[in-house]
Amino acid sequence: GKGDSVIRYFEITAEPPFVHYINTFQTPDPQRGIGMMPKRGCDVTSCEISRFYRLNNSGLCQAITMTVPRKSELFQEDLYPDTLGDTAAQSADDWIGGQDAEPVLISLKDGYKPPESKSVTVHKRSNVLDKMPPKGGKSPTTQASPVSDKTLQEFADEIRKLKAMIVKHENRIRALEAEVALNKATNADEDGSGGDGLNAQPTLASDE
Repeated sequence: GKGDSVIRYFEITAEPPFVHYINTFQTPDPQRGIGMMPKRGCDVTSCEISRFYRLNNSGLCQAITMTVPRKSELFQEDLYPDTLGDTAAQSADDWIGGQDAEPVLISLKDGYKPPESKSVTVHKRSNVLDKMPPKGGKSPTTQASPVSDKTLQEFADEIRKLKAMIVKHENRIRALEAEVALNKATNADEDGSGGDGLNAQPTLASDE
């Protein structure tokens, strides 16, 4: 388990005392987690009977292999009886319905062979969005007609003329504004000089 650093392995037999202690594997640092490889993943050519994947504190995964020394290179039937396969014995619906079935066993004599992949048929369900009309009321197959180079050139010339006309009007407006400002300044000067002459009183000489 987590925090442990010892793996003890035993042998189970059909005769008393049924469980026999074999050996102990110990590491200097504790483990953060551990997982065991299924029997069908073991290497039968090297007499591998168990394999553990141990997660160390450093974050590395350590593979721990346990083998039985045998001189013969032939398949050891006593080490590898039929083991659990990866094919389900029954469907989920049958299990929910209360049915039971024995697990499917496989032989490792020729090595583990994964089952052939089954073709899965996917049925697409109708979506509400598929029935909605596209935005703008246009059909999805509507395509814009291509524009010729001549039409593009005509548009460019028209835009150029409009820009020139706008510049001409802006210059005319500035000239008129300057003329109006000049007239206002001239009228103000004339009003100031005329007012001083009307208020002046002539000086009469006295007869002696």
